Amino acid sequence: MSSTSGRDSQLVVVGSANLDIVVPVRHIPRPGETFVGDDHFRAAGGKGSNQAVACARSGGQHRVRWLHGGR
Repeated sequence: MSSTSGRDSQLVVVGSANLDIVVPVRHIPRPGETFVGDDHFRAAGGKGSNQAVACARSGGQHRVRWLHGGR
């Protein structure tokens, strides 16, 4: 591994991975207001996931470690 080339290095990402469930709404509910959304979608998220994606998009070699459940 060269100390002058970041392309030869590996990055280990330790961070959170989440599954976001997003429900689009027509407006932000007012305090105490309740309504049912018509649709939803799921998206990957979490700081660790986002950092790993950014590394992969930049061409970096990486490994990802997550703790499933627990604290």
